[in-house]
Amino acid sequence: MPDSAAVAVSRWTKLEEGCVRDNILYTRLDGSQFQREWSPFLPVNSHYDIDKVASECALLGGGWHVANPQELFTTLNHAKYNPAMDEEIAGGKTGGWVWTSQIDPSDSSYAFYVGLGHGGVSWGTRSGGGLVRLCREVSPRQ
Repeated sequence: MPDSAAVAVSRWTKLEEGCVRDNILYTRLDGSQFQREWSPFLPVNSHYDIDKVASECALLGGGWHVANPQELFTTLNHAKYNPAMDEEIAGGKTGGWVWTSQIDPSDSSYAFYVGLGHGGVSWGTRSGGGLVRLCREVSPRQ
């Protein structure tokens, strides 16, 4: 009789250059599936840096973009605190916030961010520093 014990599979796979792949399969409305790859955290000093990173993503190609709040929210583990994410995706970061691509539609000097310590989503002025993280959708890996 085969052993019926479950085999634990890590949610995260480390890739080259500090990138990480999320092993969860996500499904689009059309039924196609994808996984996400994440860059390391990138430090920024102001919204000008965030805008520069977003522009450089377009030049980089490969579907890389500054993550939106919903994408970043999928990286969180609310059973953890400071950081509110698994170590494989946290990359040693324990606090601060990660700016998202979502700008406040009523005032472009504000944007949404995800707090690394508590895992909450909030918004604030983009004049301060922080981190950004790039992500992209990729075909599922076997």
